[in-house]
Amino acid sequence: MGRSRSPRPPPLVLLLLVLSLWLALGAGDSPPTESRFVNSCIQARKKCQTDPACKAAFHQLESCASSAGTTPALAESSTAADCLEATQQLRNSSLIGCTCHWRMKHQATCLKIYWMVHPARSLGDYELDVSPYEDTVTSKPWKMNLSKLSMLKPDWDLCLKFAMICTLNDKCDRLRKAYAEACSGFRCQRHLCLAQLRAFFEKAAEPHAQGLLLCPCRPEDVSCGERRRNTIAPSCALPSVVPNCLDLRSFCRADPLCRSRLLDFQTHCHPMDVLGTCATEQSRCLRAYMGLIGTAMTPNFISKVNASVALSCTCRGSGNLQEECERLERFFSQNPCLMEAIAAKMSFHRRLFAQDRVDDPTFSVIQRQNSNPAPRPQPRLPILSVFILTLLLLQTLW
Repeated sequence: MGRSRSPRPPPLVLLLLVLSLWLALGAGDSPPTESRFVNSCIQARKKCQTDPACKAAFHQLESCASSAGTTPALAESSTAADCLEATQQLRNSSLIGCTCHWRMKHQATCLKIYWMVHPARSLGDYELDVSPYEDTVTSKPWKMNLSKLSMLKPDWDLCLKFAMICTLNDKCDRLRKAYAEACSGFRCQRHLCLAQLRAFFEKAAEPHAQGLLLCPCRPEDVSCGERRRNTIAPSCALPSVVPNCLDLRSFCRADPLCRSRLLDFQTHCHPMDVLGTCATEQSRCLRAYMGLIGTAMTPNFISKVNASVALSCTCRGSGNLQEECERLERFFSQNPCLMEAIAAKMSFHRRLFAQDRVDDPTFSVIQRQNSNPAPRPQPRLPILSVFILTLLLLQTLW
């Protein structure tokens, strides 16, 4: 008789072995991609490509966009009916509800897809527009060794302290130096300065970016207020000749990224009634506000002595549109949702450096670290290696 085979392990045991090996090797820690966002327009397009009717309609819209250049001109072209039909066909597809994320990779591609499948929103009825960005934004806890605060001199103002905290973080320091160099006075090229500013607020950890931008200053501390105002490098990032606010908005609407950031700000910093009830929570308004920095609609603090913000534009010469221009101007300078969100964040930053911060449960997001060095992270094996090792393990048990 042949040699008897050992009994196969039960399926549940095999499953547990696979799962334990997968978790031990950290295969779940793959780098973030567009698939982590709910119904990303890039993912929605991939899904559309698998359906022949959706694929044909989307291809037609691409032809419309490339041949017309602008949507208003599209309405007068001979292919307007075909383009309208393609738009109608996509209303029932996953593309119509797709969104983007202002910290995602390939954001420009995502926004291009979004505005391509929402042509009605490009015809001038901006009051009906909604943000192309998804509402949910997850944030990681801010982990910082509190012992580093001892490196900060007690007499430093809080803006200088937050600048030093950024310097102590490799990524924040690298991104800050990049935009500081691009925005320096003697080598200033505004488009490069704005691009580096966007990169900083998109890639730096949110607590670091907010700390630099929204550091609290005492009214009499002019040097602190000047440092806060210069975070955005106004001499380079803002236009040298002050434009009309409506012209600035028109220029912004012609750019998909700027238009998207402006709509995100209008959506999440919008007072819904005369009592100033805000559309969304303060943290979402602040994220939308920071998203505008590095675009044509970059706002900034207007002085060294207070935390009031405004656009770098004027309403002089607005003619019959004077009221509309002033309404746009007030949406930044007298927006109660934005003002309250900024004040709350500055109050949080002020308490962060208070003497009793250690015992305050409010700051539980700041992790106290002991004197022992943190263990080095173990190297992660590629997912393919996980499968190979799993198969080898199963083969020995079979």
